[in-house]
Amino acid sequence: MRETVARFLQMYSQPVFPYTSLTEAVNAVGLSDVTGVLGVDHLKKHGVKGLFAQELVQASTRVNYAQDLDYIHGVEAMVCMATDGAMSVRGGNWRMFDAMARASGAGLMLGTEVKHVRKNGNGRYSISYKHVEDFPKTAEAQDDQDDTFDAVIIAAPYHQSRIEITPPPQHIPSAHDYVSLHVTLFSTPYQLSPEYFGLSSATKVPDMVLTTVSPKDGRHSNAGLNDLGFFSISQVRSAYNPATNDRERVFKIFSSKAVSRDQLETLISKPLRSSQEPVSWHYHKLWQSYPYLPPTTTFDEIRLDGEEDGKGIWYTSGIEQFISTMETSSLSGMNVAKLIVDELSGRKDAKESFVNEDDVRKEKHADLKM
Repeated sequence: MRETVARFLQMYSQPVFPYTSLTEAVNAVGLSDVTGVLGVDHLKKHGVKGLFAQELVQASTRVNYAQDLDYIHGVEAMVCMATDGAMSVRGGNWRMFDAMARASGAGLMLGTEVKHVRKNGNGRYSISYKHVEDFPKTAEAQDDQDDTFDAVIIAAPYHQSRIEITPPPQHIPSAHDYVSLHVTLFSTPYQLSPEYFGLSSATKVPDMVLTTVSPKDGRHSNAGLNDLGFFSISQVRSAYNPATNDRERVFKIFSSKAVSRDQLETLISKPLRSSQEPVSWHYHKLWQSYPYLPPTTTFDEIRLDGEEDGKGIWYTSGIEQFISTMETSSLSGMNVAKLIVDELSGRKDAKESFVNEDDVRKEKHADLKM
């Protein structure tokens, strides 16, 4: 795992950064042989097998990517184990990216949806966008507006963006399937039921329960669910219930199917004489959380259209087939920004990194997890 992380960190500095081809960059740092094999085979190659792979590493790939070791590629399996120094931001990790956007001084136009990108005869691009009713209208975000730009960066999965591009770009990203992940949050005044997990009634269920499948279940294209019906369940916090003036436990479940309220109640150990409901609140969200990550050695182009003058259509989401995390998507955005700046400024070397290499070395055990 440390060897994989060390190789990956080379992508932040010279001579790899900035890179015009993700395929070439992954090969340059020596990770093509890891993305090109299944996680289970990569582990076996290094002497890791049996219950350690099945019950520890695979439990990690399931909670992080809802995929088993016999489907996910080797680099992503290693990312799941790179948890040294894991941190989060109080109030939500979204605050990092909100602060980055504000600090950039960019003219943000939230609440708008890009509908159409048209390439003009001068090599520039006209963008048509419209107001989205879910957001408050502002003077900067009116319906049916057009603006023209030198460079367009698509920072979302191409085939999920619903953006029409005329004429089609020179390179069209491959259509990758994404995991449909069901996330269920619920609160309860009670503990998880030990009987549900086959434990004695006196046993306390851990705050986090991960799952795996046994080799006899065979290969699964969408991670085997086993008898428990979910990938993971964990207590994320406690919260105040204003209806009862009590603090309750808030749990989170990852699963490939929706979890009903009745199913949630079977998870709870409710005392017979208690009058409180076993589940006081629950919330369900279905989203395309990350792509399926089978072995591959080729990745989508970074420049989808245009010449080497800064103008063009650029793409950041190709990195998700390599490593799908917030951190790597940030690296992809930084890489595209550097390439555009170098071309617009007429710089030909395109290798003068604005990353402090001493800072990178200090992050040798940086967390790669989402």
